[in-house]
Amino acid sequence: MKRNRTYAAAMVMVWSLVSIGSASDTVSVLSVNVRNSLADDKENAWLKRRDFLADVVRAVPYDFIGMQEVIVDSPEEVNQLGFLAQKLPEYAFLSRGRGENPDQGEAVPIFYRKDRWEIDPEEQGFFWLSDTPDVPGSNTWKDQSGHARSVTWALFYERNEKSGKRTGKSLYVFNTHYDHKGETARIKASVLLMRKIAERKSKAIPTVLTGDFNADEGSKPIRCLLGNTVEIDGKFIKPPLALRDSYRLVHPHETDVFTTHGFREPKPVGMKIDHVFVTPELEAISAEVVKTRNRQGRFPTDHFPINAVLRFPEPARTIPAN
Repeated sequence: MKRNRTYAAAMVMVWSLVSIGSASDTVSVLSVNVRNSLADDKENAWLKRRDFLADVVRAVPYDFIGMQEVIVDSPEEVNQLGFLAQKLPEYAFLSRGRGENPDQGEAVPIFYRKDRWEIDPEEQGFFWLSDTPDVPGSNTWKDQSGHARSVTWALFYERNEKSGKRTGKSLYVFNTHYDHKGETARIKASVLLMRKIAERKSKAIPTVLTGDFNADEGSKPIRCLLGNTVEIDGKFIKPPLALRDSYRLVHPHETDVFTTHGFREPKPVGMKIDHVFVTPELEAISAEVVKTRNRQGRFPTDHFPINAVLRFPEPARTIPAN
């Protein structure tokens, strides 16, 4: 019961922060690895925890939810994308499988509140973490990467919920899941991802990056995302821009922070491998690791979700309203 009270209190706090100011002042983001439904998790199998996971995700009206390990296959009992879309009717989503077949395997979808956000019909898509990023299902780093890995991205425009007109505020959102196998693949993924973010058409628009990076805060892949030079194959590469860790903007000195537990009792000191990164224009006013269990002590997934409430710059970066 104590765990439930703690979770409820945390959700009330996050809800209050999401509600600070007008709708145009802040944007709330969640990153969550849902743990794929094909895994043999026994008492933690997908069918036994999927409703609890949906409840956790819906507890706060996030603007954007970056998900990882989402199975898109049929039949219904393993199709996580279909289940979550049904449970989250207030959201639309952008998704495709990470392999050659867009309707099979894992995806890294972006869910977004369709009453507030409009997706750009052209500035959206997918690319793969490989030397051939535009080839669906490509994995050119197989010695370091066990699977094809992809990125889902899009440009979103805020709309006034009453009039339906654009407010002038907009946001890029990227979502990904790095491979667990080798650090070299993760470093290369960060270099590619930073190049892709730097190449976005509207560079003045604030950007959010969510994901399970399979890399802790001090690792080379994460340091690259923060703008630090990395070495690959004897070459030193300086990223074209520097992101910021929203959690560390709010909790710069926190030491007891981790996001992965594998359905086991969390260790006092673990790794924060799930992150919400932002470009410097965005101010982080809240960021939390969402630690919760149900009354039976079960977890909704094998990672703790991580969220952030962000404030747009003043004056906000704008796209002409229509």
